[in-house]
Amino acid sequence: MKRDNWTNEEVMYILEGLKLVGKDGKDINEDWNTGLDIAISQFYDFKKDVKEFAAMAYDPENKEIVVVGPKLPR
Repeated sequence: MKRDNWTNEEVMYILEGLKLVGKDGKDINEDWNTGLDIAISQFYDFKKDVKEFAAMAYDPENKEIVVVGPKLPR
């Protein structure tokens, strides 16, 4: 059993399980599922290599999510 210290993969799996779908597999509540998709994509960005654009990290001191990947080309 586990109650804290989740990996990104575990968080993404848990959020996927919270989606609301009907018996036909279609969304029951698009707004709810869209919010979950946004949260899942955020944790996906935490997994990106720091050499990739849009790689993110959480700064616990400032309580902010920051981009740690390379600057985007202009």
